[in-house]
Parts: sequence; structure tokens; C-alpha cells
Amino acid sequence: MIRCIILAMYYKNKVVFPILSKGVYRMREGLIPTVLGAVVSASAASLLGSKYKLAATGVLGFGLAHIVLGAIDLIEHR
Repeated sequence: MIRCIILAMYYKNKVVFPILSKGVYRMREGLIPTVLGAVVSASAASLLGSKYKLAATGVLGFGLAHIVLGAIDLIEHR
């Protein structure tokens, strides 16, 4: 049996992470947007004190929107 490491692949329209011989772990829908929103919000919050305050505020809004929409997906697809 040929083993390969694949970071993420789709199986029946769901993202799955194969672990070599231990089986397949499914990732919950909405987790990626939530984590991405947290990273974007944190980076935008660090820029709020700089001269790019208006741009940082807009990016912070996009990050918070990703957190909210990802959380809705996480709750909806339990």
C-alpha cells in the first residue's frame, strides 16, 4: 500500500485530513473561516495605533465578519 501525506483533500464535499494509517479525521465546516477571521482581526488590531487607522478598521471589520460567519457555520453543522 502506498502511503502519501496530503494536507487536505475533499471527500464527499467535506474537507478531510488523512492521517497515515490511523484513519481519517474530518474537519468541522466553518473552522477555517473562524480561525482566519481571528488571525486577520488580531493583525488589524495591532495596526489600529499606526498611521493606517482607517485601513486597519476596515480590515478588522472583515475579520470580525469572518469570525461571525464561521461561528454560524460551526453551530449550524454540528
